[in-house]
Amino acid sequence: MASVLKHDTVSKGCYYVKPRRKEEKQPLQLDNLFVPLIGNQEPLEWVNLRKKLCKSVMQELSSVVHQATSESNAKVIQQLTEHALKSNPEGQKLKAAILCDGSRNTFHLRFFEQLKLKLYQLGLKRFVVLDLKNHRDLKSCFRQIKGGSLGLGILSYDMEELGESITLVLQNVEDCDRRLLNALMEALNMISQKSKDHHVYLIFNLKVPLELFDASLDSVFFSHVQPEVFNMKATTDILESIFTLVEENLSLKFGWRTRKLFRSMFYERSWSVEKVVGCLRYGILTHFYGNALSPLPYLIQNNQTGAVSTFYVSILRTVPSFQHRIEQMLREMGTSGKKIIQDLLENDDVFLEYIKSTFQELARRESFLRKHVKCWQELETHMSRPTKLAFGEYMEVFLEGLWFESEQYETFRKDILRLNSHQALACMEHLNKHMFSGPRVGKGLNLADELEHLVDSSKNKYLETVEMRMKNYSGTEHTRKVMETGFDKSILRYSRWLKELVQLLDEEIEHGMLGTQGMDAYPFYEVFFFDYRRPLEQGFLSGHQRSVIHSSCMNPEYYIGMQRISDTEEKNEANLKQNKPWLPDLSILYKLYSESGAFLNLYDWYMAFSENLQVLATEERLPTKRRFTEESEADLPKDEMNAKPDRQYVPMEVDENSNKESVELQSRFLFGLEELRFLGLIKPTTRKTDHVMKTIYHH
Repeated sequence: MASVLKHDTVSKGCYYVKPRRKEEKQPLQLDNLFVPLIGNQEPLEWVNLRKKLCKSVMQELSSVVHQATSESNAKVIQQLTEHALKSNPEGQKLKAAILCDGSRNTFHLRFFEQLKLKLYQLGLKRFVVLDLKNHRDLKSCFRQIKGGSLGLGILSYDMEELGESITLVLQNVEDCDRRLLNALMEALNMISQKSKDHHVYLIFNLKVPLELFDASLDSVFFSHVQPEVFNMKATTDILESIFTLVEENLSLKFGWRTRKLFRSMFYERSWSVEKVVGCLRYGILTHFYGNALSPLPYLIQNNQTGAVSTFYVSILRTVPSFQHRIEQMLREMGTSGKKIIQDLLENDDVFLEYIKSTFQELARRESFLRKHVKCWQELETHMSRPTKLAFGEYMEVFLEGLWFESEQYETFRKDILRLNSHQALACMEHLNKHMFSGPRVGKGLNLADELEHLVDSSKNKYLETVEMRMKNYSGTEHTRKVMETGFDKSILRYSRWLKELVQLLDEEIEHGMLGTQGMDAYPFYEVFFFDYRRPLEQGFLSGHQRSVIHSSCMNPEYYIGMQRISDTEEKNEANLKQNKPWLPDLSILYKLYSESGAFLNLYDWYMAFSENLQVLATEERLPTKRRFTEESEADLPKDEMNAKPDRQYVPMEVDENSNKESVELQSRFLFGLEELRFLGLIKPTTRKTDHVMKTIYHH
């Protein structure tokens, strides 16, 4: 459970696009999209095949993620290497690059690994990453730059002695002391000017907006450094490229319900890209390790229908989408289709052929939708839209079958009504060539001829709509109508022509090859696609696990079922009243955690933890000492007992091995601290190194 809960933190990222959460038009949780495992009746061959397929798809996903991150960094790496290899005239300032990351996404950390490899191939072999937050003076900075030498000051560092150029990456420059930064730049500039064959190339890895960093600099910095700004690719672009590559390369297909979940995790809940990828991995594991019919598409694709036993054939006949298809056939065909339906339900060979044809139809439909997405993206290019839809957004709406009713298409229609004649000509050519089908082809050709005639008859061979002509008009409605009547008739006719184009496009979507039917209307959709949201929501979005952690840490004896039991049953009842239940270290730390504020001081937390442990140890030892004293006095004669003074219970003496106990307490505290971090309840903070921050504020 902890491995799942580590994803359930409330850490926020820095993203460029975050639309407002929208209400769902229909419930997305369906119970009939998943076929669970069938107990011991599943053959071992199917179990091994599911493991093999799961491993293969996980490798595909890792390759996709690596490719997406590499491609996102390639452009900036090329720009940085060209900038680093530019000749720097003698006596000039230090050459530096300010790299605007824009987020703390760890996918960008791979950027420096790729940059180091690229520079190494080009001959710049010395690559040093210097975290300015961990340094307080120049001596420690140059010790790390030179490679661990001890006792060396600034003047002892000479570039000619190293015999090579150096690439210096400066981390946490926004949090360091500006006096240290200026002194470091001055020293590096002085050393660089002493060398003729080698130079220092600086890279400032910036996590804050450039304006904030620029405002904190002074003339001393700019007198030694000549910076140039480079922008990393946006985190949203990385996510969308991952979605596109998953769609094109992953052998497991995701349905529109799970796609909505993945997208909402990033855009609506502000989860990082890594957590979205983690949810993708969890979905793959759920599909192959929880769905008994997950190997079926692989067997059908490789013509291995003979491996499907009669037991699985009977299971396939109970799939909900197939049952809905049978009901639909009964309504449409009536008694005339009785023979066909009977063969599907009784003849295994006919049923397997039907499954094969259905899977082929699903594969063709999915391939057609992917090609159709590219057609719409090319149409957006011809329209010169300022904001374009991503590949994954198109596929999500197309699979759901709601493109005609979607807000995206409504915005699309409005943009078409604003096109000028040049854009409209390019769009008509594309529509007639790639999108119109059936009777819409002839209508599209007629519209194209009419548009060419309108353009040729215009004065400047250029037309735009009345709306675009009047977009900056601020007069009355009556004056507007008067002005519109004075426009050239070709402009008014062009505006009506665009409305006819929108109507033809609506007709193509409703009655053409795209249609308004969702993929989940096809039989065996739940076998071909993974579209089951419930395990993903339970594992990533549900608060149930969090409530279990809270109750188990507050009342561990209920979950562990462990009460201190005496050696004999006679003393058990009496001792249970005296002995308190055992508390694990995690439970003690969590109770102290619940009583604190947003930030926890580690020293205060440790002292409170050690005091709690000492109290528990004292309460546990005192009854034992009391029983031992009473037993020893019972063995003494009465005279000696009366002669002895009244005994008083004194607190336990401090053990001589207090140092060992202190080390043990520290190790137990750190281990419990790591357990809390692993469960996602705390995280370190860069503001205070001796504090940790809570991620859960309400229980």
